[in-house]
Amino acid sequence: MPEGLQDFFQQLGERLFQGDLKWLSDVYLYPLSIFVGDDIRVEQSPEDTMAYIHQRREDVYRYGARSIRSEITKIGGIRDNRFATNVDFVFLDAAGRDIARNSTRYFCQQDKYGRLKIESLELLQLAIPLGKDSKLLAQH
Repeated sequence: MPEGLQDFFQQLGERLFQGDLKWLSDVYLYPLSIFVGDDIRVEQSPEDTMAYIHQRREDVYRYGARSIRSEITKIGGIRDNRFATNVDFVFLDAAGRDIARNSTRYFCQQDKYGRLKIESLELLQLAIPLGKDSKLLAQH
């Protein structure tokens, strides 16, 4: 496992949940492809991605989630400092009970200093549905 991978994804989940858009905008590379089933959305800028992240944050909060835990479920082979990682984000209610689990495959790269960046992602399972106003699959 690349060094710091679990910490990176835990921090990613926490920053998403807290709405730390500055930190989140620094971990994605653009253009960013987001795959959902047979659909794809290509984000051209951090502003596009942050609008989606803000909407998802509202969706999970409305669902009753009050904290988040990440669990790495699979790491692909590393080639040219790139690898795929499957991560489950477990959403917890105010009492700390698991209420939902979303699964995502991240395609990452790690630079020579060990910093991780996300090149693209695939939403594998959404236990918390997209809100009715979500623009995730809108055409660009």
